[in-house]
Amino acid sequence: IGEERVNVAVVDGDMSIQTDFYPLLKAPPLAQHNLIYTLDHTPDCGDLNVGFAYCQNCAPNGRAQWALDEGLRREGYYCGGQPAEFGDGGRFWNSSDRAGATSGPHRWAEWATARDQKLYSDVVAGACCGAPLTKLMFPSSYKVKDQYVFMREWGQRAKCAS
Repeated sequence: IGEERVNVAVVDGDMSIQTDFYPLLKAPPLAQHNLIYTLDHTPDCGDLNVGFAYCQNCAPNGRAQWALDEGLRREGYYCGGQPAEFGDGGRFWNSSDRAGATSGPHRWAEWATARDQKLYSDVVAGACCGAPLTKLMFPSSYKVKDQYVFMREWGQRAKCAS
């Protein structure tokens, strides 16, 4: 996107465009932003609804391009379903299992793992927080044994860790 110097709009098939949105994107306050998403439930960084996304004036290899590329990389990783990563004894669950917060059997959940809104919410929230964030994406089945410990350390939330 940035390398070709094009502005790209992505619209899900279940979205309905009722008016020309370009004048809104090209006027303040949105004109100053490179990567624009719709929000899901709350006006929080990291609570995205990727039914609509727009990348404008993105610099080659810039932060907006990184967010798109990182989202695609994570989607490939999570959707791959590698047992060594997401199965019983897999690296993804090692720390929460060791802490006694989760336990198996861990099984990769086919088709339930392609949760692009959660992936991109994590990517953008991490950019807002200044550190990588992977709190919203759980790619397989698991059993929570200690709700308090699990939510504090690995829980699903769209906020920076304190």
